[in-house]
Amino acid sequence: RILQFKKNKMHLINISQEVEFLEDTFKFKGVESQAAVCETDFGIAWVNQFGCYLYDGKQVNNLLEKKGVRKISESTWLDTNHKPMIAYLPKDRQLIIPKDHSGGSSSSGNGDAWIYDMVTQSWVIQKGEFIVGNAANVSNLVTDHKGDIVYFIGTGSMKTVNTSSAAKSSIDIKTADMNFGDSAIRKKVYRVR
Repeated sequence: RILQFKKNKMHLINISQEVEFLEDTFKFKGVESQAAVCETDFGIAWVNQFGCYLYDGKQVNNLLEKKGVRKISESTWLDTNHKPMIAYLPKDRQLIIPKDHSGGSSSSGNGDAWIYDMVTQSWVIQKGEFIVGNAANVSNLVTDHKGDIVYFIGTGSMKTVNTSSAAKSSIDIKTADMNFGDSAIRKKVYRVR
C-alpha cells in the first residue's frame, strides 16, 4: 500500500497487483507538512488538528478514540494556529507530538508535548520546556541513528528531546467519567483507596 497525503485527505493506494488502484480515501485525515508523518514499528503514524492516526497495514485507527469515545477533548488537543509535528521514539515506543509550538518562522509555544505510549495505548501531556522554550524557531523532529529524537532551534543548536520524568510540586490528574460500567444507574461511592 502507498499512503498519499493531501492537505485535507489521505488516499490509500493498492499496488499489490499489476495495475495500481485507489483502495480508499480518508477525508479530514490529511497533513499540513511532511513533519506531521512518521514511521513506527507498528505502522505509519500521522497527526493533524483533528486527531492522531496509525495505519497498521489493515486499517486506519484514530489514537484519540477508544470504542468510539474520544480520550482527549478537542479544546485541549492542539492549538489550531500551528502546524502539527510528530516523531517516534523507538527506545520507549512512544509518539511525541509538540502541543502548541508553531515552528517555522513563528515563535509561539511553551514546550508542552503530547506523548502516546504505543504499548499501553495511553496519552500523557508533558508540561513546559519539553521541546523548546518560548521565542525559539524549531525544525521538524527527526529520529537519529541512536534512536533519539533531535531537532534544531533558530540559533543553529541541535537539541535532543528528553522524556525523563522530574519531580513536581503539584500534579493535576484528569480521567474520564467513572460510571462503573453503567451510566443509567445511580451509584454511591463510600470509599476510594
